[in-house]
Amino acid sequence: MHLPLRASRVRPRFVALLALAALACGSAGTASGARLARAEARPAGRGAEIALSGPGMREVKAKAFTLGRPARLIVDLTDTVLTPRAPRDLSLRLPGVTGVRLAQYRTAPDVTRLVFTLAAGAPPPSWRLAPGEGANETRLLLQPAGPVTLSPPVVEKQKQSWVVRIPGVGYLERRTGALDNPARVFLDFTNAEVPATSGRNISAGPIAQVRMGQQSPEGEQPVARVAIELRASQAFDEKVEGEDVVVSFTEVAGREKRSPGPRGSYDVPLPPEHTVPSLRGKHIVVDPGHGGGDPGTQWPTADGVVCESDLTLAIGLKLERLLKRAGAKVTLTRREGDPYVYPSERRDLTNRLGPDAFVAIHCNSVAASLKAEPPKSASGTEVYYTSEDSEPLAKAVLEEVAAELETRDRGVRHTTELAVVNHACCPAVLVEVGFITDKDDRARLTDEADQGRAAAAILRGLARFFAEEERE
Repeated sequence: MHLPLRASRVRPRFVALLALAALACGSAGTASGARLARAEARPAGRGAEIALSGPGMREVKAKAFTLGRPARLIVDLTDTVLTPRAPRDLSLRLPGVTGVRLAQYRTAPDVTRLVFTLAAGAPPPSWRLAPGEGANETRLLLQPAGPVTLSPPVVEKQKQSWVVRIPGVGYLERRTGALDNPARVFLDFTNAEVPATSGRNISAGPIAQVRMGQQSPEGEQPVARVAIELRASQAFDEKVEGEDVVVSFTEVAGREKRSPGPRGSYDVPLPPEHTVPSLRGKHIVVDPGHGGGDPGTQWPTADGVVCESDLTLAIGLKLERLLKRAGAKVTLTRREGDPYVYPSERRDLTNRLGPDAFVAIHCNSVAASLKAEPPKSASGTEVYYTSEDSEPLAKAVLEEVAAELETRDRGVRHTTELAVVNHACCPAVLVEVGFITDKDDRARLTDEADQGRAAAAILRGLARFFAEEERE
């Protein structure tokens, strides 16, 4: 009768040994998998890549599929653990992708999931894995879906407005502006092409005609332009409705019209629908360098003398419009015709206002004769700061401007010698957008479209800075 009792005593020990063995096997299985410790998104040609690093990541495998409502691309990394130090959100610049999230989707087996949220109507990007730079890194390479062929715009009458609707392109990156002689609004869509027959002989209300044409590519991506020619200059709004981009024109009695500059005006509409969450309600002081009796650096050209003060004001005004469009409050330290304001006065004005950030805009130069190009001209973009809390803003703005304008990244520089940023009450940076003494940089600085791109890049840097600050 003792044998069953002895067996009952032995069984728990045996079960415990089996459990320990199973646990050991499970631990060994986890150790043999990959551990994602770091993920970094960066541009790569006309697409983007995400560098994934950590023990065992070079051999990681992946599979992907799409989901709807909302539209998403799912990439699952098999046999991969997402470590606590790895980021949970990434900022990725890729047409049609509005955000990237990382999560531990499953354990036993371990699956790390990357979720790419897609804009309305956007097709998912193509992807593949490639070896990374180190022994424990792999790269997720992403390319936007092939160029989109624009559909013919449609003109509609809506109450008191005339509307031009461009179907199915709401997710594409675009640049919007206005020109004179003749008065017209243009929209440049990146990664887009015009159809073989693109003429639209439309004449309705204030619209004389709508045309489409192919522009110079941005890197490897084609750029298609929609030009809306008007009977006369007037205000306009631009927004995304569903999958479409809509431009509306409404006559407003008594609205002041801006006088065009020497090369025509570049105007960005200010619809409230396009606010940027991290910038909404922020107060930004924008300081276009020099001005008044101080032209800054000057450079003679066949069309006249280029003055730094004119270039910084042009970029500053564009940045003001874009920031207001994003939902921010903006104070400019000077405008056309204002008297000279000393750097210390600009800083003191900032400290009295107590804004959330200060951005000074300048153009760089090297000591050289104004009669000839320097034999080895310095070039590129650099950003100065003084306080420790200004360094992240300086880095974000530098990365965005250098990438957008394709200028040399000269780094961020700490200084205590610039009065406008020294002892400022808020994160404060001085952006040297490019060298007025360098031929290529000067071409960018004097080009109205590139001025708009520089302003947009500074805005993105500010948005990144505040978004990261909120996460912390």
